[in-house]
Amino acid sequence: MNKPICFVDLDDTLFQTQAKMTKHQLADPFCIAAVSPEGAPRSFMTQEQSHFVDWLSSSTHFIPVTARSTRELNLVNLSFNSWKVAAHGGVIITPTGEADSVWQNDVVMKLNEYGTQLNAMYHFLIRRLPKGQDITVKLYTEYGDVPIYLSLKLGDYCPLDTAEILVAEMHREFDTKRYRVHKNENNIHWLPLCIDKGHAVECLLKILKNEYSQIPVLGFADSINDFGFLKHCSWFGSPQHSQLASLTKKHY
Repeated sequence: MNKPICFVDLDDTLFQTQAKMTKHQLADPFCIAAVSPEGAPRSFMTQEQSHFVDWLSSSTHFIPVTARSTRELNLVNLSFNSWKVAAHGGVIITPTGEADSVWQNDVVMKLNEYGTQLNAMYHFLIRRLPKGQDITVKLYTEYGDVPIYLSLKLGDYCPLDTAEILVAEMHREFDTKRYRVHKNENNIHWLPLCIDKGHAVECLLKILKNEYSQIPVLGFADSINDFGFLKHCSWFGSPQHSQLASLTKKHY
C-alpha cells in the first residue's frame, strides 16, 4: 500500500518559540526544531510533537507547506525527502532540492505587477517603525531578488495596538485590494493574491496523483490562512492551541 501524502505547516503546528510554549502552557522543550541564521536555538518541539513528527516522517510522504522562505526552511532541523512548498506557496521545491521551473515561471510572471508597490510598502513601514519597540519588517524575496510578500512581526512582548496603528497608516497610504492580509498572533503578512499555499498544493497534487493513484491526502496546520491548502486534503487537523481551533471553539 502506498503511504499517504501529508501536507504540514511548520511554525506553530509542529513547533514554536519558547515564549509561545509558555503562553499556551505546553510541556517543556524536548528538542530544538529550528535555529536562527546565526545558529542559535529559536524554535522547539515538545516530546509529544517530536513523536508526531517521527510518525509522519516514517508513515507518509511528509511535505512541508510553510510561510518560511527557502533560506529559512533550511534552518529547520527536520528531514524532508519529498517535495516542499515554501514562501506561502510562492516556491515549490522538487525532491532533488530545486525550484520547480514551471511553477517559478508562472509565479514570477504574475508578480511582475507587484514588485514596485511591495518595495514601497516595505520602505513605508521601515520609516514609521516606533523606536524602542521589538518589531521586525521584512520583504521576502525568492528566485534571486523577486519580492514575494511583506511581513511585520511583533516581538513576544510588543503591544498589538502598536502594529494595528502601523497597519492602518499603511492601508491609508496604499491600495491593498490586490493583497490578502493574513494575521495570526504576532505576525501580519501582505500576500499578493497570486501567492497562496492552496494554489501551490493544488498544483502539486496534480503531479503526485499522476504517480500515486487514489492515495489518501492528510493535512495539518494552525491558521485560517492555511485553510487554502487544507481544503484540498481528504482529512485535516489542527493543533489544540491554534487560530483554527479557536474558531471552532467559538461555536461549541
